Amino acid sequence: MLFGKGSVEDQIREALTSGTTSLSLIGLVPAEVGRLEKLEKLVLRGNDITDLPPELGRLTRLKHLDLSGCNLTAVPQAVLQLPRLEWLDLSGNSLHHLPSEFGRLKSLKRLLVVGSTLEVAPETLGELEELEELNFARNRLRLLPASLGRLRRLASLDLSGNRLEELPESIGRLVELKSLHLSGNGLVQVPEGLGNLNRLESLDLGRNQLQDLPPSFGRLGSLRRLLLGENKLEKLPPDLGKLNRLEVIELGGNQLASLPPELGRLARLQVLSLDGNLLTSLPEELGGLSQLRILSLDGNQLAELPKALVDLKKLQILALDGNTGLGIPPEVLVSGGSPNSPTAVLEFYFRQRSEATRSLLEAKILIVGQGSVGKTSLSRRLIDDSFDPDEGKTEGIAISRWQVPGRESGETIRINVWDFGGQEIMHATH
Repeated sequence: MLFGKGSVEDQIREALTSGTTSLSLIGLVPAEVGRLEKLEKLVLRGNDITDLPPELGRLTRLKHLDLSGCNLTAVPQAVLQLPRLEWLDLSGNSLHHLPSEFGRLKSLKRLLVVGSTLEVAPETLGELEELEELNFARNRLRLLPASLGRLRRLASLDLSGNRLEELPESIGRLVELKSLHLSGNGLVQVPEGLGNLNRLESLDLGRNQLQDLPPSFGRLGSLRRLLLGENKLEKLPPDLGKLNRLEVIELGGNQLASLPPELGRLARLQVLSLDGNLLTSLPEELGGLSQLRILSLDGNQLAELPKALVDLKKLQILALDGNTGLGIPPEVLVSGGSPNSPTAVLEFYFRQRSEATRSLLEAKILIVGQGSVGKTSLSRRLIDDSFDPDEGKTEGIAISRWQVPGRESGETIRINVWDFGGQEIMHATH
């Protein structure tokens, strides 16, 4: 690329002399730019311009045009006259809409309008049938044209950070799509047709208002990365377990109270993030996630962990902070500012559970009441089924041991029987 010195006019003259095919200009663009008939790439990034000279439309060989950050409020008409344009960057401008004439750019393969003020996308967008990448991230779009489904060669679509509340059904016809970014919108549901995108590898639906997912999600057989964090999901479809190429699932910040056992079929899964949900337990089937490296469960309501977690031999990070019901002290989870090994955490947890559930096999009975009413006789009847009519009064406290058989074979329960004397001085101990 030629970065000329001196004025823009000098740069253009130098480009004419050298016959360069690539040029970057800083400053106002003069009409002479139309004389650069061999030019294929023109970078005008960061120039403070409001329009371009009509002569720019004569650059019939131009394939790459960068107009990002130029303070444009409208797409210059000259741009719409470039029949071979393949790459157009209009990011960082103040464009409220794209003109219907955009459909003329039949050769366009990449269109970027990022961080602008775009509110409307024209129906003629569907005429850009060579388009492979479309990036409208961080705009103000509320609706998408149905013609979007005509972009059959589209491989990457980024609509994150807009104001979309719904998607056109036609999005399911983008059969070449591999990457779809829709995070940070207001979507409450996704169309069933999304399940037709069988080449999709990365899907980002984070920070929306989704309450459920369509069963058709189970048909996204090529999906490797699924981001659904910060929605309102209360459950997951069992068909999610059919996505056997998944490597990353992000589900943090939802309202999930349980997980489908089918999740354990995702044999290639490496990262499973479930922070900030309402989980009280996990399915044993998670032990089948043989490739799992990160399991993040901070901020849930877990009261127990499945024993199958010890089968996750490749697990490197197990995040359990904020699950007080597990009874794992913070110093066991984290040491020196870093998470402790999952092996150490799980060993502590299951050892603690084993000790906590061991039967005590010991009990205590207190017999209290007024003097000479038969407390000691009752104690003897319980222990050895005897009775002495001449039984004397108990002075102080008499403790006897009573052993009874337990429910398990060979098990004996020891009961300590405390017989309190009935004298007035003993009443304070009753």
